Amino acid sequence: MYRSTRTVSVLWFFSFISFACQGRFLSLFFRDFGLNKDEIGFLLGAGTAVGLLSVPIWAAVCDFSHLQKSTILVLNICGGCLAVCLYLVPKPGIIFVSLFSWMFFARCLYSFFFSPVNTILDSMSVHNLENPKRDYGRCRQWGAVSWGLCNAFVLGPLLDTSGSRIMVAGFVISSAVLIFIVLKFLDNDKESGSGESTNAEAASYEQFDIDKDKREVLKGRNTPAWFGTNVQFYFRSIWSIVWADKIHSLTFFVTVFVLGIGTTLVEGLVFLFWTDDLGASNFLCGVSVLVTVSFEIPLFYYSEHLLNRFDEHVLLVLSGVCYVVRVVCYTLFENAWWVLAVEPLHGVTFAFMQLASVHYTAKLAPPGLETSAQGLTGTVRSLGSITGTLAGGVIMQRLGSVFLYRGSATLVLVTISLHWLVGQCQSSSPLSSRAEVCPEELEKGGGGDLPAQPEGAVQGTLNLKAGPGPGFSASEDSEPNGEVNR
Repeated sequence: MYRSTRTVSVLWFFSFISFACQGRFLSLFFRDFGLNKDEIGFLLGAGTAVGLLSVPIWAAVCDFSHLQKSTILVLNICGGCLAVCLYLVPKPGIIFVSLFSWMFFARCLYSFFFSPVNTILDSMSVHNLENPKRDYGRCRQWGAVSWGLCNAFVLGPLLDTSGSRIMVAGFVISSAVLIFIVLKFLDNDKESGSGESTNAEAASYEQFDIDKDKREVLKGRNTPAWFGTNVQFYFRSIWSIVWADKIHSLTFFVTVFVLGIGTTLVEGLVFLFWTDDLGASNFLCGVSVLVTVSFEIPLFYYSEHLLNRFDEHVLLVLSGVCYVVRVVCYTLFENAWWVLAVEPLHGVTFAFMQLASVHYTAKLAPPGLETSAQGLTGTVRSLGSITGTLAGGVIMQRLGSVFLYRGSATLVLVTISLHWLVGQCQSSSPLSSRAEVCPEELEKGGGGDLPAQPEGAVQGTLNLKAGPGPGFSASEDSEPNGEVNR
C-alpha cells in the first residue's frame, strides 16, 4: 500500500534531526570531553570508515531477507543505545579503559549500526511512494529543512547554554519518533515484499533512468555468486569506468577524492577552527549550516537548467574555485561573524560537486553498471573524507588551523587546474574508450570487452554509500551514501 508524500516527508524530517545530533557539532562534543584535535580527527575518520564498510552489509541483509522495516528498527534501536554509550564517559576506577579508547569503541559500533539508516530509508521511501520519480525529491527536501533548522535554532543555542551532552537527548527523541513513524505508517515487511512491491520496483528503476529492456535483464540478479569465480570482472569493471574518458575521467576521480578531503575538513573540523581561533559561538556555527542549506536547495531545484547551461567539468571546477575562495577567507577573518558572508559558497560547492559527479559518472558507466559506477564515485569521495579527517586533525593540532585550510585550498586549486588543463588538451572524442556491455551480453554472461555479469553483483561490492546530504532532488540522490556528511 502506497503512503502519502506527507508521511514520507515527516519520516525524512525526523531522520535528519537524528543525523544533525551526530553531525557537524560532533567535533565540539569530543573537544569538550578533553580530546585533542588529532584524536578528534581519528575518531571522525574511523566512524566514516566503519560506516563505509557497514552499508553494503546491511543493504545485503535487507535485499536478501526483504525485512527492511525490521532492519531499520533494529538499526535505530542499536544506534540509539550506542549513542547513549558514547556520552556515558567512564569514570576512573569504574571501567578500566582510557577516555579515547571508550570513545573509539562506542563511535565505531554506533557507526556500524546507524550509518546504513540513510541508505535503507532511501529504499523504503521509493517503495512507499506511488510516483517516486516525481515525489522522492520533494519529500527528501524536508530532510534538508530539518537539518538546517535543527543546527541553527536547536543545537546551536542549547549547546551554548546546556553543554554538548544535550545532543544525546535530541538524538534519542528524534530516533524514537522515527521508530514510531516506521511502525505506525509504513508497510509491513511481508506487504512490501509482495504485490505492490513489483510496481515500486519498476518505479525505482524508472527513477534512476534504467530503461525497460535493461530492467528485465537486471530483475532477479541480486546474488553475487559470481564473485568467487570471476574476480577479474570486478577489477575490469572498475577500470572500464575510471578509464572510460581516458586521462580526463582519471583526473575526474582524483578531483573527487581531493574535494572529498577538502569538504570533510569543513564539515568535520571547521567548527573547531571557528570556536577556538575566531571565538565563534555554537549558535553562529548552527546558523552557518542554515545559510549553507538555504543556498543548496534552490541550486538542486534548478539543477536541470544548470546542467543545460554548463558542462559537468565546468561545474566541478567551479565547485573547487568556490571552496578555495571560502576557506582562504576563513583564514583572513578576525571576527567570526564574517564567515556567514562566504558560507553561501559552501552550498555552491556541495551542490555543484554533487551535480557534476553524479551526472558525469552516469555518462562514464557502461550499460548495466550504472549503480556500480555511482557506488565507485561515492567510495572515492568517502576515501577522501577519511583521509581528510585523519590527516586534518594531526595537521590542525601540530601546525595550526590556518596552515591546514590554506594548504587544503592549495591542494584543491592544483587539482582542479590539472583537471581543467587535461580537459582542454585531450584530443580524443568524449567517452571514446567507454566499454560497452549491452543487456543481452549481461543476460548471457559473456561477450563484449568485459565478461558480462550481473549488475547487482558489482553493486553489492562497489555500492559503498558516502554521504549525500540533505537537499537532494530525485535525480541527484542516486549517488550512494553511507553516513550523512555535511
